[in-house]
Amino acid sequence: MEYDGCWAVAYDRIAAFWQQQPDVTMDGTAYRYGGCRIEVTRLPDRSLGRWSMPQTQVRFTGDDRDTAAIYRRFFLAFLSAGG
Repeated sequence: MEYDGCWAVAYDRIAAFWQQQPDVTMDGTAYRYGGCRIEVTRLPDRSLGRWSMPQTQVRFTGDDRDTAAIYRRFFLAFLSAGG
């Protein structure tokens, strides 16, 4: 299973979220939850005139059950507009 999306949440905030999860570990340059690998990539801010919005790509790949479970946790944590 795979989820791949761009989130309007700062990279540092997403990284802090993963580091606070007791069942998520570092796996080289990514994170791991059971059979799911989680890649977090900092993207350039999106410019909206005088405003800019952070962008972070988050990609989940792996075992269907683990990937769905950790994606749901992540999604609910950052559900509000902009996190």
